Amino acid sequence: MSQPQQYIYGRGSESEYKRLVRQGRRYEEETRTIFQKAGIAQDMRVLDVGCGVGEVSRIVADVVGPRGNVVAIDVDPGALAFARTHVPAANVEFRCSTIDDFSEPDNFDAVVGRFILMHLANPVVALRKLSSNVRSGGIVCFVEPWHGISMSHPRVEAFHAFMEGGFQALRAAGAHLEMGARLYADFIEAGLPAPQLHTAAAVSTGDDSEFFEMLLESAQSGIRATVPEAQRDSVLAQVEGIGKAMREEAVSKRATILLMLNVGAWSRKP
Repeated sequence: MSQPQQYIYGRGSESEYKRLVRQGRRYEEETRTIFQKAGIAQDMRVLDVGCGVGEVSRIVADVVGPRGNVVAIDVDPGALAFARTHVPAANVEFRCSTIDDFSEPDNFDAVVGRFILMHLANPVVALRKLSSNVRSGGIVCFVEPWHGISMSHPRVEAFHAFMEGGFQALRAAGAHLEMGARLYADFIEAGLPAPQLHTAAAVSTGDDSEFFEMLLESAQSGIRATVPEAQRDSVLAQVEGIGKAMREEAVSKRATILLMLNVGAWSRKP
């Protein structure tokens, strides 16, 4: 099955959807670059998988232009309602569907997704199912993170403690922290040609307040969604304390931080 594992981040609130918009904008430039390198272009019809609040859909809609078309699917009706309001592109259609249930009589020129395969029980099965919706010669392109390789220089101990807490929560939910590194082999196992790869390092510095706010907001979202109410406030306070220490240590050391590598992979369906 290609259904999502437990998604550890919150759903259903406008503040959470706005957080996803801010996160998406941070990775917009590299996502656009990967899609264009993959060959996505004007007038194409594209399937966007796990579209969430529509940030990837918005990028693709701009790349394919007004004569192109984007069908964007997600399992969260609240996120889709938000996307319909906040993504102004007239050439995007948002639909509520799982990967398993999605069907369309006409094939697409491309299928894309960002940060979605990492949350699926079996990414290879998902790739096979999704590529069946793409015409021969069409493009399969995904952008996924390679987590678990975070670095800092000089070393910021509070940053690594903060990240390990997040990694433990993701592992417990069944997420694939190394999904970016798996893309090459998983494309081939799914019956696709060996993909081309593009990597972009998510690097920041100690004085990048937006970066630390993004990390803390993600952690808070996961805690509110998964920690029982009786322990929630104490866990939030603990994580917020580590987050504050992380930022102060990074600033004092003038540190450079590598959060993860974002890996884009693409190939054309035989």
